[in-house]
Amino acid sequence: MQEKKGLNSPLMVVFTTVFMDLVGFGMIIPLLPLYGRDLGAQGLVLGVLGASYSLAQFAFAPLWGQVSDRYGRRPMLLMSLAGASLSYFGFAGATALHSLWLLLLTRFFQGAFSANISAAQAYIADVTTPEKRVGGMALIGIAFGIGFIIGPPLGGLSLKYLGVLAPGIIAGSICGLNLLLAWRRLPESLPKEIQLRNRAQPFRSYDPLNSDQLKRAWAHPVLGLMLAISFLQICSFSMMEQVFSLFFRQRFNFSLEDAGLKTGILLLYVGVLAGLIQGGYVRRAKDFKEAKALPIGLFLFSVTLFLLPFGPTYNSYFALLFPLALGRSLIDPSISSLISKASSAAEQGRAFGTFQGLNSLARVVGPFIGLAVFDAHPDLPFLMGGALCIVVFFLSLELYRRIQRLAPTPS
Repeated sequence: MQEKKGLNSPLMVVFTTVFMDLVGFGMIIPLLPLYGRDLGAQGLVLGVLGASYSLAQFAFAPLWGQVSDRYGRRPMLLMSLAGASLSYFGFAGATALHSLWLLLLTRFFQGAFSANISAAQAYIADVTTPEKRVGGMALIGIAFGIGFIIGPPLGGLSLKYLGVLAPGIIAGSICGLNLLLAWRRLPESLPKEIQLRNRAQPFRSYDPLNSDQLKRAWAHPVLGLMLAISFLQICSFSMMEQVFSLFFRQRFNFSLEDAGLKTGILLLYVGVLAGLIQGGYVRRAKDFKEAKALPIGLFLFSVTLFLLPFGPTYNSYFALLFPLALGRSLIDPSISSLISKASSAAEQGRAFGTFQGLNSLARVVGPFIGLAVFDAHPDLPFLMGGALCIVVFFLSLELYRRIQRLAPTPS
């Protein structure tokens, strides 16, 4: 493929595709529990609604990856964007029809069609040299982060000032515009001969968790513990994340519209703060020790979770969430770096594939538990998440001891 520069380069097209899709995704996720409760979801049904997106994503992502190997990245990206756009419009339709089951169905389809991240990663691998691949993959992380920072406040603003149908309509329109841009500007990256060769091969066995790799990782003295830490801390974070809007609505007697807006503002605050800390300190630190930073981040995160139910006013949460943002900015890069260091050069891809599969599963378990227990007591998701995070904190201390034992002694 002839390399293009600037805004029309394949990398920038992929960047805008991921960015715009994450804006749409970020608009809906903090509002979903509010809409579900408004349509009558309680307890386990609310938990299923919160977990449905990640469950569908976990189930379908491996299949879409193989389809893109056989029929190309472009059709896969276009299909996922079209499916996401229709699903977001369906989200608005479910609200208009006051149908909880249609809301659940559209949320499942949103997850099923969320194949654009894995297809975008494959696209970047197709169009970059090995030397430039890290920089290309970093674009996806940047697009993901910025899109998810912008999405929640945009969703809250549209709900507050344009009405309950607006978030779904705007998210669907964003994905529709994204589809048109990709249709016009995104060329196919996978050569036709490779597609034909892949079509001649049988489909690989369906295994979202890559069980063989998971068994090998579990036997590793560091990698298995790292994967367990990652899974459990994502469970505790997602347990809290999706009850935020419901908690604020009940705690401060907010309207549906105000709860959505106020939650979006707080998520914007946390996202910007964590990004500044990661960009300003973690990325620039010359002597950043991941094995030491991880327990500190987990401790800050767990303390914050225990304190969150007791904020006296809405504005007090800007102070309460500061240690959470600091903790997340230490946890996320530390885990990724430690997994990379614990894996051999030949197994980086398989290790991170297992890592992502477990994280997707954690985003099923965490929201399901958090939303399911919210009706029993609104403080429970935070206290349970904090207790789980304390367990993970002690696991991280054990990880540090193992790393120290395995480290080569200076001669």
